[in-house]
Amino acid sequence: MDVLFFYFMRSPAIQLEILHHYLKRFDYYTGRMSVEPGNVASNIMMRKCIDMHRKVIKFVDIFNENFRNIMVLDFVQSSVRIASLSAVIIMNESDSVISFGFSLIHFWMALVREYYIYYAGNEITFLSSELVFSVYETDWYKENRQFKFMVKMFMVRAGKPLNINIGPFGNLGFPAFLSILQGSFSYFSLVTGIQKS
Repeated sequence: MDVLFFYFMRSPAIQLEILHHYLKRFDYYTGRMSVEPGNVASNIMMRKCIDMHRKVIKFVDIFNENFRNIMVLDFVQSSVRIASLSAVIIMNESDSVISFGFSLIHFWMALVREYYIYYAGNEITFLSSELVFSVYETDWYKENRQFKFMVKMFMVRAGKPLNINIGPFGNLGFPAFLSILQGSFSYFSLVTGIQKS
């Protein structure tokens, strides 16, 4: 399930990276296009970039609509899992090195899982906000009026970064990952406080 979930998180980021690639090498891809007489290759290429961006936006919107509540549950269970594993590692009274090593590996894998998921969410936000600069680097000022209009509309939409939502609480990214670590510490403090009393 985690691999499938990570694929859902990574897919828009990959599409945004491809879109950045097209925009940064816009003249190269425009030159490779074969167009019918009367059509302008740069306009067709810009339409393709706009369509690609629209598909990414739609994917993120559908993801948010369907997984918003699941992301809240994942956020809570991640905090509890990391706190529980921390408690097991610190309060381990067993002399077995294997048991301690297994707990430590499990803790490390939980941290790596959370890091990659929240990194993917952060990357979607970063790449989508950087699209404004990538489209601005094209030679838009040399192009026709229709192209300039498409660039303006693209920049207006790209000015609002894409975010994966964690329910109504925030967006998936490094600040949320730090919140998980803070929440884990709170749960850990609660667990150790209960055990001492």
